[in-house]
Amino acid sequence: YRHSTELVANVFDEARGYGSKGKKPTFCKVTLKKDGRNPATLIVEDNGGGFKNVSDIWTFFSTTPKRSDATVSGRFNAGEKQLLATAIEATVLTNNHTVIFSDGKRSHTKHRDNKISGTKITATFRWNKDQFGNAVIKLMDLLPPKNLEYIVNDVVIKPKSILSTVNVTLPTVLLQDIDGINALRQSNRKTIVEVVATNNTPMIYEIGIPIVELDNEFPHSLNVMQKIP
Repeated sequence: YRHSTELVANVFDEARGYGSKGKKPTFCKVTLKKDGRNPATLIVEDNGGGFKNVSDIWTFFSTTPKRSDATVSGRFNAGEKQLLATAIEATVLTNNHTVIFSDGKRSHTKHRDNKISGTKITATFRWNKDQFGNAVIKLMDLLPPKNLEYIVNDVVIKPKSILSTVNVTLPTVLLQDIDGINALRQSNRKTIVEVVATNNTPMIYEIGIPIVELDNEFPHSLNVMQKIP
């Protein structure tokens, strides 16, 4: 259920300007439902630019410009694929493409006209009651960009209060070319860390996505606005 946040993180990145030549999403709507012992159903939809390369939906570890940009989530192009791999079945609608994963097979249909403006992903999972509850909590605990309306189960998640911001130099991981060899390497860069008010357990966030609890180390959450190694 941790991977459920990967779909939302991609929308957050687009809203902050990643792939700025495309259309920025103005909303991200998440619906997560479970009826008794039936599988849980997760739906994530947005009105952004959609997948530029439809093969990115199913290709693990394909090349991504995110590896050389510290200000966006992800580096391996794997998170959403891991989510789809654990699903019972899934359907991805993006612009004029429909991709269906079912019974261990993938089907892809390219339509003449757009079926959706943006992306809508629907997937079902064999989650128990606790897994389902934890997924809902995680999805509602994200820190959305101010220019994006983020909705979870019909509840608008409002941005949390930023108590302070600091500029610090922190380690991160970036794709770099050294002597003609491209590889992910440790680096240090100046970034913003937001001190965020919270009524729950303080967390360290990576660009709005909760990563690890702070326990009693600090009374507020910290949102690091770059990739965390």
